[in-house]
Amino acid sequence: MNCFKYIYSYLSTICLSLLILFSCTKQEYDNNLYHEYFGLSEGSYVDYNVMEVNHDVNAAISHDTSIYQLRTLISDTIIDNIGRTCRRFVRYRKDSIGAEWAVSDIWTAIIDSRRGELVEENLRLIKMGFPVHMETKWKENAFNINASDFAPEFSYTRIHSPLEFNGIYYDSTAHIEKKGNLSYVDYNIHKEIYAKNIGLISKYYKDLKINIGDTLNITSGKELIYECIGYGVQ
Repeated sequence: MNCFKYIYSYLSTICLSLLILFSCTKQEYDNNLYHEYFGLSEGSYVDYNVMEVNHDVNAAISHDTSIYQLRTLISDTIIDNIGRTCRRFVRYRKDSIGAEWAVSDIWTAIIDSRRGELVEENLRLIKMGFPVHMETKWKENAFNINASDFAPEFSYTRIHSPLEFNGIYYDSTAHIEKKGNLSYVDYNIHKEIYAKNIGLISKYYKDLKINIGDTLNITSGKELIYECIGYGVQ
């Protein structure tokens, strides 16, 4: 009888120890979400060189290319349509270096625990999943009722990595990638890089219809490339 009591006591001690271990591990994991990669400090801005190409072989301009500069500014707080406090995400554009910035869009951005959300033209997108971890996956269009349930997921390909990009050094970056349809008629790829305490520093987006697997023989679609050229606080 004493033997069974000893074994029961021993097993109970082991189970309690494992419970404490996993509880501590989970708490530590949850407390390191790395929200700072989303870059929502009021007054912070990021400037980009942007290339945007709209392809349509049936249009008057088959491959219509725009090159411009973009500034995104984190502005004051507002309440969104479901009662959350979010930030105004103001986009400015200028078409030449000497031109003045002009407001092009006012979106909203918020960090909601495990999601970094950006509302673009009333479309709520999940731009980052938290924690910033190699196992974290999410669907950008999870809140879009028209999105396919089979849409590819985003995931991290590199995290907490130093990077020199476009002549600027960043202490810590998180790299995101979504690979969509890659076939003889479709070419869909989306990559973004975020820097800690800054936000998005690079975007590479291509959603194209192509001929016979040739990515240079494009019939329709869009390309969008952002490259950070500076950031700060105003």
